[in-house]
Amino acid sequence: MIVYAPAADCDVARLHDWLLERSPSAAKWFSMQLQSAERRISARPRAFRLLNDGETRRHSFRINRTTYLVDYLIEPDQIVVVRVWHGRQDRPG
Repeated sequence: MIVYAPAADCDVARLHDWLLERSPSAAKWFSMQLQSAERRISARPRAFRLLNDGETRRHSFRINRTTYLVDYLIEPDQIVVVRVWHGRQDRPG
């Protein structure tokens, strides 16, 4: 099961709203690609890149020339998406 941390919920809303203002079709595509990412992460959670903290993993997907990053933690009973980033967005570490 995948759940979103509050920060990730805010990220998704912010990214979706930004896209929606510019292109409703891009916003729809973002939502579809995020759902696809969830399915891939659920199917193989350990398959994606482990970040330097040794706990967080990162899955990425592209929409046209833009990369989006999904950072998540694997817990015993669930996968927690902790952040969703635009590829050019400043990120810690």
